[in-house]
Amino acid sequence: DFPALRIAQISDLHVGPTLRRGYVEKLVQTVNALGADLVVITGDLVDGYVSQLGEQVAPLAALRARHGVFFVTGNHEYYSGVDEWLAHLSRLGVRPLRNERVTLNLGHDPAGAPLLLDLAGVDDYHSDRFPGHGADLPRALAGRDPQRPVVLLAHQPAAIKQATALGVDLQLSGHTHGGQLA
Repeated sequence: DFPALRIAQISDLHVGPTLRRGYVEKLVQTVNALGADLVVITGDLVDGYVSQLGEQVAPLAALRARHGVFFVTGNHEYYSGVDEWLAHLSRLGVRPLRNERVTLNLGHDPAGAPLLLDLAGVDDYHSDRFPGHGADLPRALAGRDPQRPVVLLAHQPAAIKQATALGVDLQLSGHTHGGQLA
C-alpha cells in the first residue's frame, strides 16, 4: 500500500496591487501549520514584475514541506517577466518544474522497498508564444517508470485529456477561479 501524502496546493494568488506581503505571510503560516508533505504552487502567483513584487512574495521562502515546494507557471507569469520570476522563486527555495519531473522517495514498504512517486510539471498551456517556453507533457514524462504513480502540476486544466492518455494519476491545476471537475 502507498502511504498517505498530504499535498498543499496554492494557486492563482495574483499577488499585486490588492494582495501584498501581509497576505502572503499569513498564507505561508497557514500552509506550514498543515504539516504538508509537499507544497505545490500551480501558477498565477503574481500580477507584476520581480522589481515590483519580489519583496511581496519573499515570505514564500519560509514554506516548509517534507518533500519540497514546487512551482509551475501560469499565464500571468508570462505577462510579468517569466524568466525573472523563475529565477527569483528558485532563490526563495521554490523549485520550478518546466516540462520535467522529479522522483520523490516517500519512505519504504514493509519489505524495505522504496515507495516512489513522480511529480511532473509543465509550462503554462499557452506559453509556446514565448521563446524557450511551451507545455511539453511527453518530455516531462519521458523515461519514467509507468509502475510509479505520477502527479502532474499544470496551471490550466486543459492538459487533462493528454495527461489521461499518458497515464497521469492525478493532475493539480488552477486557472479557473471557480473550481473544476473532470
